[in-house]
Amino acid sequence: MRALFLVGTALLFLGACAPKASPDSEKWVGSWATSPQLVEPHNMAPEPGLSNNTLRQIVRISLGGDSIRLRFSNEFSNEAVTFLGAEVALSAGASAIVPGSSKQLLFNGEASATIPAGGVLVSDALAFSMEPRSDLSITISFG
Repeated sequence: MRALFLVGTALLFLGACAPKASPDSEKWVGSWATSPQLVEPHNMAPEPGLSNNTLRQIVRISLGGDSIRLRFSNEFSNEAVTFLGAEVALSAGASAIVPGSSKQLLFNGEASATIPAGGVLVSDALAFSMEPRSDLSITISFG
């Protein structure tokens, strides 16, 4: 896969859900983000690229919350990118995760999803408790 997917530059936007003021209100706020950018050819992953590989990124959120959504960008690509699955967990440092904290992300109720060329993908809301300034591990398995 030669898609210019922005994973190498942390293409995620992490949204945490603030405590609800009433049962009918839900307010999502950004807790971590980075700007999507075009990946230059010399910064591409070596062959076979991301195909059939897994990528783990560690991000430090600013706000805590009780649920989470992730936004993935493929805005600068000419090719679609497929996730076989994605998970979020509390980071235990380096590449380790806190045992028992990993939860699978879903996209419209499905574990796998495809981001079209030039598109974005937002995960379904996931109950996930996190403290402010927590380090989260985001693991993506690619098709």
